[in-house]
Amino acid sequence: MGIKKEFSYKVYYKDTDAGGVLYYGAYLNFLEKARTDFFEQCGVSSKSFHTQGIFFAVKKVEGNYLKPVFYGDSIIVKLSVTNLKRTNLTIKYEIFNGEEVVFIGTTLLVSVNSELKVCKIPD
Repeated sequence: MGIKKEFSYKVYYKDTDAGGVLYYGAYLNFLEKARTDFFEQCGVSSKSFHTQGIFFAVKKVEGNYLKPVFYGDSIIVKLSVTNLKRTNLTIKYEIFNGEEVVFIGTTLLVSVNSELKVCKIPD
């Protein structure tokens, strides 16, 4: 689709396990941060959607952990919208530690209304 962005984040102690390695579940938090920052940079505020009664629900998430990341590392999350349909979109993520790809994943987001029924994504 051609919509691509990248975001930098630092790995804090709270993001790691007892060994100082980025906890596997914390990756999803970084995906969420990047997705929120992406929407805001595109002029799409989650808050504005919420006032319209529209929400994005994660229907599916996939991830492949390639290399460990450690406390204090700075990571870059690159994301791209790979599929945009009337009611859903797919986002691909690549997390880099330096020049190395350490994680690849995707999320499928579905637009739902306040009754949690699938609805059209606003223009």
